[in-house]
Amino acid sequence: MAIDDRSTPVNHRRGDAALGDDAVALAVTLVGIDSVNPGLVPGAAGEHDIVCHLRDRLLHSGFETHVITPQAHHDHRDRP
Repeated sequence: MAIDDRSTPVNHRRGDAALGDDAVALAVTLVGIDSVNPGLVPGAAGEHDIVCHLRDRLLHSGFETHVITPQAHHDHRDRP
């Protein structure tokens, strides 16, 4: 395994282009998830699916996550 001048194994670092591609892919995914605020549009989906998607990504990357629902939103069961 080669080591470059930043002391990070080369085969473990992704290039800037790949990182940018990942960021664009995430943005496209998030924009594609219906997350209209039900406070603005009655019956709208809310943020639940966005939160689930991000939680799953973080869990897959080894993070521990907790979704907290504010008491002010207890009447909206799909609002994290």
